[in-house]
Amino acid sequence: MRKQILLILSLLLAPTILNAANTDAVDFNKYDLDSPVKDLMWCGLNNEFILVLSEKGSIYRSRDRGISWKKLQSALTLSG
Repeated sequence: MRKQILLILSLLLAPTILNAANTDAVDFNKYDLDSPVKDLMWCGLNNEFILVLSEKGSIYRSRDRGISWKKLQSALTLSG
């Protein structure tokens, strides 16, 4: 009898426990660059702008802390 009550309780509480575990979901957006990041710079009074330089010399800009990105140019050349 006790095992049956515990089984019923666990079945009733399982959805609540599963839903609680899913509340910590993280939102993210994926943006593909043309190559790995070489340099990154946060700009603006509140660091709302991000500039990224890729290893191929492309520059990417975000005006909203990384939510959206725009490729600006590929004019830089690597020299060494």
